[in-house]
Amino acid sequence: MTDKSAADKRARPRLLCSDQFSDCSIKVNAQQFIAQSINFNQCGIGVFAMSRLPDLKNFLLGFSFNDNEIDISIDNLEAVLVYVNETDVGHQYGFKFGLSKAGDEVKGKLINLEYQLELQAKNHRYGLFT
Repeated sequence: MTDKSAADKRARPRLLCSDQFSDCSIKVNAQQFIAQSINFNQCGIGVFAMSRLPDLKNFLLGFSFNDNEIDISIDNLEAVLVYVNETDVGHQYGFKFGLSKAGDEVKGKLINLEYQLELQAKNHRYGLFT
């Protein structure tokens, strides 16, 4: 077991992606991959992919959230691959968004998306008790 300092931990907790959260489109060079969105916050996203991504660091991501009242769509968001866990059944990846290059509109969408997932977590407890 490793000792993790406070500096190593995420600045913000990740929230489980609900059914209203789309799969994540991952683009690199001329290739595109689709991965299941697992968890999210305004700084990054965790995904699960059946296929292995190329051994690169920089990718473009796209995803959306639609719950009939709110429709948030983000395309071609620059992201850096910061976590990889390869398993026998697929691959887990963690991406950190390139927020320094993102515009104010995109940053606002990311904040709103995190807020929507926080509301769902508080109101529905991820559907565990319904």
